[in-house]
Amino acid sequence: MAPDGNIYGPAHTPGQMGPYRFTTRGAVPGLLLCGASVFSAGIVPCASSGRLAGKMALTQLEEKPGRL
Repeated sequence: MAPDGNIYGPAHTPGQMGPYRFTTRGAVPGLLLCGASVFSAGIVPCASSGRLAGKMALTQLEEKPGRL
């Protein structure tokens, strides 16, 4: 059940798309997000957001070894 969205994350309305969508970098330092809520719904956008989050995690580890 998603009262203000759909089964694939936030609703796909103009106010929740493009620059208004969630970003890969979360509000908490070190928190990285991926999935249908980041780019868009579907297999390829979800996989792409996971790939980007993974690359960002590796970059963070290189900058601060031992911390993510």
